Amino acid sequence: MLTIAHYSDTHGDPGTITGVANVECDMIVLTGDILANKGRVFSQVTGTYRIDPVVETRYQRVWSRRYAKKWAKAFKGRPVVYVPGNHDFVGIEKWLRHYGHEEIHTISDTQPFVDVCGKRFAGFREIPWLDGEWVGETRDFQDLIDRALDCQPDVLVTHAPPSGMLDGGYGIPGLVNALYYREHKITHHLFGHEHSCGGQIVTEGGITFSNAAANPAPNMLEIP
Repeated sequence: MLTIAHYSDTHGDPGTITGVANVECDMIVLTGDILANKGRVFSQVTGTYRIDPVVETRYQRVWSRRYAKKWAKAFKGRPVVYVPGNHDFVGIEKWLRHYGHEEIHTISDTQPFVDVCGKRFAGFREIPWLDGEWVGETRDFQDLIDRALDCQPDVLVTHAPPSGMLDGGYGIPGLVNALYYREHKITHHLFGHEHSCGGQIVTEGGITFSNAAANPAPNMLEIP
């Protein structure tokens, strides 16, 4: 039995993730929006306050370095699978490895799946289009869904929920239909993004769906 501590949408609260030091688990899954944000700044071009990717990237590079040592200590060498969220403008691998935590596995366009603890994890970071400020906003998910399912994962990891499942109206269109009507071996789908459903776990159609968004305690999952 594989025990997973699932966190999502901690939005820069360092105490949430460092709390995993006191959690009994075999591995940790982070489904995005882990880093703190600088916030909107005034744009001379648009005359409005907008998220500036350059400002966010610079800010998060410094912020992630500041907290990576605490994270590395809390993770205790346990494997971490990470899919970034729309608020995450930089990766978390560099400074975790710098402070000695090598077991960090990021799902990305160049690495759509990872094999950890005898299970395959696959997915993507993209979210349904909002207003063009954030990372990974898109209107077309078909290729992403196809790629993820073609990897034949045991566990699907995305930042956003599937439409109609713990999604508060912000879910990925077409994903639930793919999970219900296409052949695959997915037993668990882990995600966040929609805070109002954070901390909830439901099982339907043989799949356990976990939304861990903005929940101070992790969603705990047991996978045979």
